[in-house]
Amino acid sequence: MTQDYSFPSEDFLLLGKVAKAHGMRGEVKVFPFSGQPGNISAYRELVLVNDIGILSPPLVVLNCKVQGKMAIVRFGSITNRDKAESVVKMGVLVARKFLPELAEDEFYWHQYIGRTVTDLKERHIGKIKTIFSNGAQDIMVIEAGNKEILVPISKTIVIKENAKEITIDPPSGLLELYTDSLLGAGQINSQMIFDILTIFPYLLDSPLNESILKRARNKGQIKVKLTDIRDFAFDRHQTTDDRPFGGGEGMIMKPEPLALAVKTIKAEQPGGKVLLLSPQGIKYDQSIARRLSQEDSLILVCGRYEGVDERFRAEYVDEEISLGDFILTGGELAAMVIVDSVTRLLPGVLGCTDSAEKDTFSRNLLKHPQYTRPRVFNGSEVPAELLSGNHELIETYRFLGSVKRTLQRRPGLVKMAEFSNKELKILRQHGLYDDVMHIQKDI
Repeated sequence: MTQDYSFPSEDFLLLGKVAKAHGMRGEVKVFPFSGQPGNISAYRELVLVNDIGILSPPLVVLNCKVQGKMAIVRFGSITNRDKAESVVKMGVLVARKFLPELAEDEFYWHQYIGRTVTDLKERHIGKIKTIFSNGAQDIMVIEAGNKEILVPISKTIVIKENAKEITIDPPSGLLELYTDSLLGAGQINSQMIFDILTIFPYLLDSPLNESILKRARNKGQIKVKLTDIRDFAFDRHQTTDDRPFGGGEGMIMKPEPLALAVKTIKAEQPGGKVLLLSPQGIKYDQSIARRLSQEDSLILVCGRYEGVDERFRAEYVDEEISLGDFILTGGELAAMVIVDSVTRLLPGVLGCTDSAEKDTFSRNLLKHPQYTRPRVFNGSEVPAELLSGNHELIETYRFLGSVKRTLQRRPGLVKMAEFSNKELKILRQHGLYDDVMHIQKDI
């Protein structure tokens, strides 16, 4: 799988990465993303890029030989093992000016490796692992769960593409050979689609490209589309708001651009649930997040100014949602909260399968107090129960900590909490049963 490197893609092409140093004379092993180590020898000058996007000066390739899946490369200015070690994990680039010209229907294998593959219904299939030639045509190997799908590359199959994704229309019956495996691996039909309608699409770039959301997007578990509402306003100034009838403060979002944007998206995704982010909506909580995580796609309309035209709300909106009793400048931050909280609940997104189930609010109890190293901090020690190695004692300690914290800080949550008979017995033993029952029975 390709690693993310930042470099001027209009000037360079990413060939692979330096995997390790080789020998004592400064040679390095280069892993080619195309799976074709022999191709590295075609270039007499390469450039390296580190993980923060700093490029090396051009490096002359003195020698290149193939060893298994690697190319062993000797650069003119890397003359010993210490220098070779210093460039390990760097990306290997070739200047585009050194690439031979391609015919219209030709491409470089490097350009396809790592791209996400979807079908015409926007279902996630997998990622391109490698490409090989069978003598007659090029074949892409798509990694889908624990299976590999072989799909020919041709104009009739590859329908459209961009830098990160290609859409295919495979021969009849091809994907059906793998359907059971893909469903079992959580691939086909498992991708959650978020369409966010906003007048400030660039406001959302940063959070979508970090942490869990970035990984979920890269793995094809979610797809986030940012739609600029102004693109659906056809007057000269692309107006999306106007003064309210009857007078009053502020501006109101016009119904026509919003309606056209929603209709356009629904033409592609008929089942998309339309949510309007508004202070007048129902208050968002974990139970709503769980419910929304069962949808195939969500259309999030980011309100702004004094609100949206009531006629749009009445005809096109399925549900209004508010984060709480406070005012934001717009619905974009609220939309990101929904995308993040729903994504966490999707199968396979979190590294630990218990993380979502044991999060705060997952059972209407706050999280228990948490501790990590060092064992003693500013004279305060980690509770002995957590160091005991007794798993039942640790679980009991954490359960009691969770209940106590919820009673102190958010007693209203306790009313909705459910306890097993074993947990009720523990509450009795530690004098918390009456407090919990008092709240649950609303005495």
